[in-house]
Amino acid sequence: MENDGTAPEGTAKQTRASRRRASGDTPSRSGRRRTRRNDTSPTRGATELTSNTATNSSKARLWLPMTAFVVALCLLAGLSTFITLRSESNTAAFASSKPGCARPPAVKVSVPPTLEPLVQAAIDEVTPNTCAKFELTAETDDVVLASIKDPGKRPALWLSAADTQVERARSQNPSINMNASDVLYTSPIIVATPKERAAQTKNEITWKALFEHPKELALPNPESNAAGLLGLLSAAASIGIQPLEHPTTGPRTIALFQASQPGNVHPAELPTKAPEWGQGLFVTSEQAFAAYAKEHADSPLVALAPEGGSVFLSYRAVTMPTTDPNTAHATDALIQALSSEAGQKRATDAGFRNEEGKDAPEVPAPDGPTRLKTDRMDQPSTEHIRSILTQWMSVAHGMRLITLVDTSQSMGTVDGTAAAGGAPGAGPGNRITHAAGSAANGLAGLPSNNDVGLWEFSQNPAKPGNWREVVPFGPLGDEKSDQRGKLKAAAQSIPGAVGGNTPLFDTLLDAVLKLQEGYDPKRMNVVLVLTDGKNDSPDSMNLSGLSKTLQRMTNNGRRISVAAVGIGKDVDQGSLKKIAEVTNGAFYYAEKPEDVDPMVAKALLDFSPTAKAGNPLP
Repeated sequence: MENDGTAPEGTAKQTRASRRRASGDTPSRSGRRRTRRNDTSPTRGATELTSNTATNSSKARLWLPMTAFVVALCLLAGLSTFITLRSESNTAAFASSKPGCARPPAVKVSVPPTLEPLVQAAIDEVTPNTCAKFELTAETDDVVLASIKDPGKRPALWLSAADTQVERARSQNPSINMNASDVLYTSPIIVATPKERAAQTKNEITWKALFEHPKELALPNPESNAAGLLGLLSAAASIGIQPLEHPTTGPRTIALFQASQPGNVHPAELPTKAPEWGQGLFVTSEQAFAAYAKEHADSPLVALAPEGGSVFLSYRAVTMPTTDPNTAHATDALIQALSSEAGQKRATDAGFRNEEGKDAPEVPAPDGPTRLKTDRMDQPSTEHIRSILTQWMSVAHGMRLITLVDTSQSMGTVDGTAAAGGAPGAGPGNRITHAAGSAANGLAGLPSNNDVGLWEFSQNPAKPGNWREVVPFGPLGDEKSDQRGKLKAAAQSIPGAVGGNTPLFDTLLDAVLKLQEGYDPKRMNVVLVLTDGKNDSPDSMNLSGLSKTLQRMTNNGRRISVAAVGIGKDVDQGSLKKIAEVTNGAFYYAEKPEDVDPMVAKALLDFSPTAKAGNPLP
């Protein structure tokens, strides 16, 4: 008899009580103060090349042949890092002395660090004619995007570095009316590399070649840095990656490599670590490199424009809703100052191009100082932004993953039928051997930033409960718990556990509830199930009940995605596809036992559960 129960978030327990519980809601210059604070984020990534930031990681291994190059690399890499650097500078400009302006409103202005001097000059220019107390903050895009939903924290004016960032902000906050100005300044994405490294490729570089050398590539964190995101999107467009596909090359390759590297290196360690690494390829903006080169005339680094060009950084002023006329007047005045002839000249002097992408700055190149000629790619579609950024995030943050291996009777066979005169069990070519081996070894091969667990499930009077935890859920990189060793042992032990029915739905629910414990919205939370049958456990909840429960969890913002590998002709593809659809997951079909291995690899490496049309941009 089936039970159409539904379940909420909670802990996983192997009893009908868990289903019952699930059915409920069981001082410097005069008049101005300036402060700066720097803190680091655990996200793996990098800021643009700017002369006022300093942090890096050991994501790329670079061998430097000479002391001058080591110093240059340290200076540059300290600015283009795999640790997200949040650099904030708060400036409260003095209030206007205009009559009737006794209480000027605080007007927060958020800008990328590279724009801070330009915006400060504009603030100094307009303050005497406005009734406002400007507060200038230099901070990365992820900080601004996170603040917009809170009226008390979001800026009145945001200088966005790219149209992609404005689109992300609007997608994440559809009810907030944000107005964007025309493009103020632009800057293409380029590659900075040692002159002798550039000579190896005849002073030419392609996006495809960049992503084929992940150990040499230093890419700013796409989540927090517009140059890093546009570098990814430019590469995807050049390579030909289509939205909503799950490629095993390109952005995921780079993220996989970076996620698998040792811990981050503090900038102070760079002089001793740099000789161990190879020659670097640094993705950055032309403006950032121009500013760097101006301050480091003896640097061995030169600029290369990737073949085919790039998506350009396009700086716009974005205003937030306000009912205060003084705030509105102040932001309008500041935008006018930034777009004025004087504002444009300051931008050109700082290395920015104009709104049309012209007036390039002079930068060091292989044949001497030059003004780069580079094509301007079209702005990427919403689908491309969603797909590429999701692929990056899914690997860079790691997964919380529980894998379920069906050990019911039919899994001990090659085709679902026991050989004449024999009983299902372990064998070199049967389903359970392939399933256990590919699941255990696939998990063991993931980067260390993943948390994983492995269960086997079947309903058998000889075994307690519906499922058994073969490898407890925990960090894959924890050497003390030896997760990898336990997984490899499980590949040998699980095949001997076959027998009994298939409590598919109850086991899936328990695994989902387990991942609800300690849910992390920044990471992929996934249940991967390998099965050859259908739910045939007596007194089990039915598909409708399970689907409603999983749908409610997804609607509540705590998405646990289900990836299902169906094995053989008798597998219940309809139910597995429905569950995958409800959870923004995926279904993979393995017709024969030997097809299981590539399908599991595909699920583990290519699965991007949140890259679905209609979802807010990450």
